[in-house]
Amino acid sequence: MPKLMSCVYNISNVASLLFLHFPVLLLAVASVTCAFEHCKPPAGETPYQQFLRQHYDDPKTSGRDYCGKMMLKRCMTNQDPPLTKCKELNSFIHATKKQIQAVCNDSGSPYGNNPKLTVSNLPFRVTTCTCHGDPDVHPCEYRGRETTRRIVIDCRGGNPVHFAEGIVVPN
Repeated sequence: MPKLMSCVYNISNVASLLFLHFPVLLLAVASVTCAFEHCKPPAGETPYQQFLRQHYDDPKTSGRDYCGKMMLKRCMTNQDPPLTKCKELNSFIHATKKQIQAVCNDSGSPYGNNPKLTVSNLPFRVTTCTCHGDPDVHPCEYRGRETTRRIVIDCRGGNPVHFAEGIVVPN
């Protein structure tokens, strides 16, 4: 009988400890869950909408860690399960939508031998974000570099759908 009372006493102690500490435990679990909640690109976005999400930022968003915040905010850190590599390079164009669209029409010229690509006649302000460190390690960390350069884009139906950010054309 004393062993049974001891067991009941221990169970009631555990239950009261759990009851008292459950809110703290629940808060910790919720914090971890929120820290790993990631954004998902909008379902059914058009190629032009995807271009804007990935490459348009006007006026340039201010604040510290521009690239880290923008890559996360624009759903480009590849942290949705299963974890994949961090996107190693992404550039944001700091111009109006109208100015960027104009490159597809009267403010651009065919680029080289590639009939799909158009190069801007005038330079644009661009921030290029590069993954810093191992792209297999999350969270992704980025560093940014702002330059002024002509942009090379793929246009369809008068709208940009791809930024050939790796092609740098001298001003």
